[in-house]
Amino acid sequence: MRKLKEDYFSSLLPGLLHSYSIIFFARNRKLGILLLIVTFFNPVAGLSGIIAAIVAIITAYLMGYNKELIRDGLYSFNALMVGIGLGTFYQVSFIFFLVLGFSALLTFIVTVVIAGWLGKNKLPFLSLPFLFTFWLLLLSTREFSQLGLSERNIYWINEMVSIGGKPLFDFFNVIEQLNLPIVVSTYFHSLSALFFQDNLIAGILIAFGILYYSRIAFSLSLIGFFSAIIFYHLTGTDLSKLNYYNLGANFIMASMAIGGFFTIPSAWSYLWVILLTPIITFFVLGTEALLHPYQLPVYSLPFSAVVIIFLYFLSFRLRIKKLFLTTFQYYSPEINLYTFRNNLERLKDNYYVSLSLPFWGEWMLSQGYEGGITHKGDWSKALDFMVLDEQMKTYSDPGIFSEHYFSFNKPVLAVADGFVEKIIDQVEDNTIGQVNTEQNWGNTIVIRHGDGLYSKLSHLKAGSIKIKTGDWVQRGQWLANVGNSGRSPEPHLHFQMQSTSHIGARTLGYPMGHFMTRDHYGYHLHNFEIPEEGQLVSNVLLTPLLQEAFRFQPGTRWKYNYSINDELITEEIIECFTDEWNQTYLYAHKSKSIAYFINNGTLFYFTHYEGNKMDLLYHLYKGAYKVLLGYYHALILEDYFPLHFMKSNKFLWLQDFIAPFYISLKSKFKISPSYVDNIYQPYCILLNSETGIEQNKKFNSEINYKLEIMNGRINKITGEGNMFKMEAVCQEQ
Repeated sequence: MRKLKEDYFSSLLPGLLHSYSIIFFARNRKLGILLLIVTFFNPVAGLSGIIAAIVAIITAYLMGYNKELIRDGLYSFNALMVGIGLGTFYQVSFIFFLVLGFSALLTFIVTVVIAGWLGKNKLPFLSLPFLFTFWLLLLSTREFSQLGLSERNIYWINEMVSIGGKPLFDFFNVIEQLNLPIVVSTYFHSLSALFFQDNLIAGILIAFGILYYSRIAFSLSLIGFFSAIIFYHLTGTDLSKLNYYNLGANFIMASMAIGGFFTIPSAWSYLWVILLTPIITFFVLGTEALLHPYQLPVYSLPFSAVVIIFLYFLSFRLRIKKLFLTTFQYYSPEINLYTFRNNLERLKDNYYVSLSLPFWGEWMLSQGYEGGITHKGDWSKALDFMVLDEQMKTYSDPGIFSEHYFSFNKPVLAVADGFVEKIIDQVEDNTIGQVNTEQNWGNTIVIRHGDGLYSKLSHLKAGSIKIKTGDWVQRGQWLANVGNSGRSPEPHLHFQMQSTSHIGARTLGYPMGHFMTRDHYGYHLHNFEIPEEGQLVSNVLLTPLLQEAFRFQPGTRWKYNYSINDELITEEIIECFTDEWNQTYLYAHKSKSIAYFINNGTLFYFTHYEGNKMDLLYHLYKGAYKVLLGYYHALILEDYFPLHFMKSNKFLWLQDFIAPFYISLKSKFKISPSYVDNIYQPYCILLNSETGIEQNKKFNSEINYKLEIMNGRINKITGEGNMFKMEAVCQEQ
């Protein structure tokens, strides 16, 4: 029972505040508090809204609905709007509160039903439950003789006088008398109309609230509204209607929804906001004419209809270009954008099959894409590999037999898991310098890795193939040996990707997953890139100690003593879990922070963090943001955090405004090994990482971290920055 009460109260306050902020597509308690205050410019309407929202939240909780959706306010914001509307238009009485309670209950029921109906097509329900319920109330309450109408929305300033006396009246009067341009005044009045008000100060406060929570959303609200002003002017439509019964707010809400919430903010999303303005106008004026005989206001119907229709329209695209839908919602246009941009580079595992190089050791790419010898036309996207000695020669003297060549008879490996589709294994190896153009590809293996994705390995040694057609092979499995068959003047390995199993199929440009290159500066890691001709390439050589330390398995837990500036903060237990989408994450029991991660066998990297930015898990997230699971001395690995994780920066707000078009700031991460006790069988490895801001290619460090890897775990984490020092030491359990 105690646990039940704790869960209930932990959902009630966040759910109530988010009921306000979610109206503007935000999950922000500060914005929720501001909007709650604004609704109390009409105290009865404000109180009615709270009562209706609480009724919906309690009903949802007692009926066993999704707690996360309750906390996000998604089950209650429509009831909130119904409550504010009732409190605006009707006199307070026993019958009023009776109607209010049952209206909130009806709105919640309608919300669940419409959400389920539209949810089948992954469409939002927006304010449709509010519209259905409130129109039904406006029609039915005409018969309620005991429910009197109110004029509080007209004489709202009298309510302010009763609350704050003459000083508050004078303040509101000064604001209302501001000599603002008519279009600016109309913008603010349109915002206030969302809460059934018609006053300047409410609109100004709402605008500042939107600006505080999202610069992108604020800019979209301006673009959507002033695009409507221009179209109204061009068509000769009466501008005074824009702040009447939410008509102007339809343009504001639609622009915020389409431009920055349901799609990733970009130049294309902004363009669509402008293009949809005339269409919203058609809906505004058309539905107003249709509903006028029934004396029903349009309210937010045009906004809801256009957004739902547009999203459904986008769902039928066969190729997604330019305008991307938001697949995971963070309830912030900035976070949605920065995370999406960040993940485009970091989460290539989600877009490609990760291919390994088809050999052991280090080889040279002797001919790459668009090569000058044979990689031309339909067969231009191919790679030829050869083994070199320290003098960069491909053979030992005299080099007249295949056996003299370093590549000859070397193992050939599977680049990824798959089924063997075709094999050629009867072509004799050529004499050095001669080629077999009639059997061009020589001995060949074709492996299917997925629908429309095949790898082909050619010029193999006659009689060396160790598999047969139909076999299932695993990444790194020894398939055959390098030979000199087909069109091959000297032993080498030909590799290509293609979209069919045909031996002579045209090549397919496709990146290799993770590989190393070496030059006179040292080793360099490449992720999902195409190797370049002349590069010395190799697969990543993994280190068992690093593999074990970052092999976080569900159910594994670690206990750390965590201190800041030499003062013990807490004993934090971090545990690994898997969610319902089979994504693994670390969970800090005391702070309740969450950090999602991926371990693809070559790299460990975090993908998302939720929680307090002073927690231990946050510093683990930042300090071990990306780790190569192989030890390479002096190798510096770089990556970038989503920009919203950077510390407060005087240019960040400006960056938010222009982020859909251009990003100049970057939140950078660097990591490199600094110590290993034994390079062959290490017992201890130290990793140094650094986080900071990169602007105009200049890096300013914020925090330096050190990670001590021992006993198959992250044994110790330390971090130092400006006036900041943290340390976490793993304890035996």
